[in-house]
Amino acid sequence: AVVRRPNYDFDSSSDEGETRVVKSEKQKRTDVLEEIEKKIQEKMKIGDFATISDYFDDFNKNYEKSKRILDVDGMPDCYLRTCYVLETLSNSYTKAEMKKMNPSSSKGLSILKQKLKKNNKAYVAELKTFEEVTL
Repeated sequence: AVVRRPNYDFDSSSDEGETRVVKSEKQKRTDVLEEIEKKIQEKMKIGDFATISDYFDDFNKNYEKSKRILDVDGMPDCYLRTCYVLETLSNSYTKAEMKKMNPSSSKGLSILKQKLKKNNKAYVAELKTFEEVTL
């Protein structure tokens, strides 16, 4: 029988200049939340509320996964900031402005408002404190 041995020829020249960054679990989770926050901000600029609503779902799922790790030092600022900004943005639109939007964005905004209302009930005190500190 022929036994094949794996080839362990590592090319050390490809690793030159690259340093491996070791991140803690908390930092990894925070980076994921901040990345989603940036995506939400990009979509806010163009008013794509259908996509914002989807990103907000991902944002909450990732926060719930990492809640026990991140809440040791208190709620992350990026989470509070995103909830606050989305709530103020969604409340700034009137019914007339919503009618002028394309149907998918209008529907996305309505869904986002409902999600924010439900989500932010649990964080009223934290959001109030965040609002006072930022303003």
